Amino acid sequence: MRLCEVSGYGKQRTYGSEGYSMSTGNAYLVIPPFCTREEFARLTGLIEKGPEVVRGMCNQSTLPTVQVGRHQLVNVHQLLQDLASGKTEFLAGDYS
Repeated sequence: MRLCEVSGYGKQRTYGSEGYSMSTGNAYLVIPPFCTREEFARLTGLIEKGPEVVRGMCNQSTLPTVQVGRHQLVNVHQLLQDLASGKTEFLAGDYS
């Protein structure tokens, strides 16, 4: 499934099973289906609030996560699917 959205600023966003990409002119940003909490914080701008914010959201099951060995990764693919289906609120326990 692919979902494409074009904003008024000339940016094109594409959601699909292979990840997320955003075109801004000639440059593309590709986000993998899973990423570390630190990478997710950096990509979403939450890094400015502090690294504990995303960790807390993961620990409270506000964000979808997967466990790979001893590492907890944010499931960006699931998050984008939920956004594409119309989910607008992310509350503690949504992904428990």
